[in-house]
Amino acid sequence: MPVQNVTCSGGLNVESAIYELKAGEAAALLNVEVDTSGSYTTMAGCEKFDGRAEPNKAIYKTFKLASVAGIALGAVITAVPSGWSATVIGIDGDTIGVVKDTGTLTLSDTILSNAVVSLPIAIEARSYASHRAFRSYAQGVFRALIQPVPGINEVRGVVIYKGNIYAFRDHSDNTTCRMYKATTSGWTEITTSGFLLKNGRYEFRAHNFTAGAGTKKLIIVNGVNKACTYDGTTVAQLSTAMSTDTPSSVEVLPSSILLLGYDNGSVMYSKIGDPTDFTVGSGGGELGMSDKVIALSLQPDGKVAIFCEKSIKILSGKTTATFDISTFNTEAGAVKGSVVNIGDSIFLSQSGLTRLARSQVYGAFEMVGIDKKVKRLLDNSDALFSLAVHRKNQYRIFTSAGFVGFTLAGADVVGSFTGSYPVEMVCGYSGEIGGEEYVLMGGEDGYVYRADVGQSQAGLSYTRLTRMAYNDLNSGQQRKKFKRLVINADSSRLVDAKISVDLDYSSGDAPRQNSFTVAAGGSEIYIGTAIIGQAVFGSADDAINQIYLSGVGRSISVSMLMNSDDADPVRFGGYSIEYEMRAKTR
Repeated sequence: MPVQNVTCSGGLNVESAIYELKAGEAAALLNVEVDTSGSYTTMAGCEKFDGRAEPNKAIYKTFKLASVAGIALGAVITAVPSGWSATVIGIDGDTIGVVKDTGTLTLSDTILSNAVVSLPIAIEARSYASHRAFRSYAQGVFRALIQPVPGINEVRGVVIYKGNIYAFRDHSDNTTCRMYKATTSGWTEITTSGFLLKNGRYEFRAHNFTAGAGTKKLIIVNGVNKACTYDGTTVAQLSTAMSTDTPSSVEVLPSSILLLGYDNGSVMYSKIGDPTDFTVGSGGGELGMSDKVIALSLQPDGKVAIFCEKSIKILSGKTTATFDISTFNTEAGAVKGSVVNIGDSIFLSQSGLTRLARSQVYGAFEMVGIDKKVKRLLDNSDALFSLAVHRKNQYRIFTSAGFVGFTLAGADVVGSFTGSYPVEMVCGYSGEIGGEEYVLMGGEDGYVYRADVGQSQAGLSYTRLTRMAYNDLNSGQQRKKFKRLVINADSSRLVDAKISVDLDYSSGDAPRQNSFTVAAGGSEIYIGTAIIGQAVFGSADDAINQIYLSGVGRSISVSMLMNSDDADPVRFGGYSIEYEMRAKTR
């Protein structure tokens, strides 16, 4: 009996007709990312962030009582006589789960007259179902403490500087914007002396302009006021000779020359090593682009790509004496908010998402389109912001509809995917703190969120959908009787996922809507014309799930759907289909 093995590869493709998609491609990937191997993995969630304990890092403890009489979920319990206290996040028989414990519990204590049988230790509940419930409630306890950035309207900007996270939001005075630092007690305001005005769109660069240790400065621009610097203590303004001194883009050369880009088409540059001095006599000055400057992006060879609204220019030279500007492209520029440097610059232009790649000609560049499979998702879109997820080799571009992600391997695109959040994310930043990557987003609701963490989207369920391309098994006009489907998926923990099978390009002749359950570990279930079922992934042998089918059609499409607020990631590597050939269609 013929068997075809299909490996996930190629990612999302919404441009080709359904008859033209390759078997390993996906017709839908929502909150499912393409990893560097090409497999499709459900994305972790997101959590609100203000510097307090992160919900996704919540660790609970368990201990036993002789009885749980009077113990209530969410209650703060206190032991007698020690005074130990904690918040209850789970009850499983005689086992209690707690967080936020203070003091030391002893075996001589009682809690609501119930004798203590064992002492609290950081160990999971007895069953995985109980662990998921305990974990979810514990995360909720910490999540409830997190507050939005003080102010009104959306978050204007977020950045990581010297291992700390800062956020910007307009003030209720309806004139200024305020800067806040995330601390263990929440957002703490940084004095900005009224320098920051409302309605800004923030960009940042951090650079050490001197040789001294710990002297790295954060450069802040937002398009509505003068550029500012922050050294961890003081926010100071930078003044140039521009009459309307409101730069909207920023970059720093390796030679410690600060560049500021303006909407009027100018780029101001500072004295070497001094971001406060833009005077011509000191070595500063102005470069004219004759086009609105959108972004400045340092390239690996030390040159700076100057992305304008309708053109792209390249600035070379390490000092003002060696500066040279060449026009690279006059037919397309860049969309504000889309430019991110991941080795090369990636940006959204009038012709689509593009990589500014170094060509084989020394010192030259070329534009390479990278969105051919998902171009319609970005057509006529205004980018709210873009960011890189470095540990995953990903570029993500955010619009009002969510985001489109691209997983990269060198100059190649491994695959694309889409994602969404319960609120519109309007700004973002990614960077490392203590060797851990933080992917941060500012929401229209005033909260800062950390992406790619946890099992929920800030406590809410969310959809994770993989819908594979229709597979005609290399014979589009030949009907087949499908006998057995083997799902290749794995998870580190038990996860419920709905598996659905669609035959014959969703024609009315294909059977559907019957349900079944497939257990982990390769169990076999015989079903007649079953189309939709439930699979549980996470067994010790990586859950090879076998589904016996009885349906006839020219093609088959396999989907995996999860919608929950406590599921761990699942990697979908592909499937195998066993079938018999039938007559050709007429």
